[in-house]
Amino acid sequence: MASRTGVDQAAVTATREVVRQSGSVTSGWFRCQPGQPGFDGGVVDRPIMVFPRTAVGIRHPHRPEVIADPTVAMFYNPGDCYRRRSIDPAGDRCEWLSLPDTWWKEVCTAVDPAGRATDPRLDGAVFRHDHGPAPTIAYLRQRRVTTAIRRGELSALAVEEAALRVLCDVLAAAAAHEAPAGGSCRPTTRESHRRLVADTLELLATTYTTDAGLEEIATVVGASPYHLCRVFRSHTGHTIHRHRTQLRLRAGLDLLGRGEVTDLAALALDLGFANHSHFSATFRGAFGVTPSQMRTNLTA
Repeated sequence: MASRTGVDQAAVTATREVVRQSGSVTSGWFRCQPGQPGFDGGVVDRPIMVFPRTAVGIRHPHRPEVIADPTVAMFYNPGDCYRRRSIDPAGDRCEWLSLPDTWWKEVCTAVDPAGRATDPRLDGAVFRHDHGPAPTIAYLRQRRVTTAIRRGELSALAVEEAALRVLCDVLAAAAAHEAPAGGSCRPTTRESHRRLVADTLELLATTYTTDAGLEEIATVVGASPYHLCRVFRSHTGHTIHRHRTQLRLRAGLDLLGRGEVTDLAALALDLGFANHSHFSATFRGAFGVTPSQMRTNLTA
């Protein structure tokens, strides 16, 4: 049975989850190691949006498993059961946001009116999808919102407005990125493509700091380089290289926010960038500030 925070109570005990309230916004920091009580899954009792910091496999009943890595946001409706599979040795590290039910439904209807009006699967549920892409700016804003809640730096009104902006951006991205219909592909072909993309996402989630080339990646997942590139882009909307870069950048952002970085040049190399300048330029292009500025903003 889920706790009032929307996360399985056994996992809360195992991970020392921190839950904070600011006005109508509730935020939680969830940490769970493989093998701890509650890691395998649970039941959710309120609508929540989860932002992964590490990669795990999440499966809802009657739905394919989702590789929940830092490039996606996960959506849970009240009563949702889920199973969690270990991918990253660090376990499951994530943050989540929750709003009153009436707020969720209004936001979902506003950003995806056509989808909600025609989707027979809703049956009173808040979310139409179980996951969606987390745009770079929305990811950064979410990090700043939860940091502000933790520090008590913003008024409840400021937190509520910032949270709504994040949630609108992420839900709109999910609505815009519907699962591909598959065109004339047979069901077996569509499933083969889905599995190929899932295998690639899982591989990247554990090897994003390496400089593996396309042929090496394709060999591991059992496809030709051309076929892998075509299917991956068709399903995700972006290239394999861009996905790996996003994993590197978000891992860097997470480490900077945790106050664990003293040597930015070493961090750049550890993440797989050519050098500090390469990391700094790519980071600034994605988040609008340099790594050193971000470190100050998130840890000061």
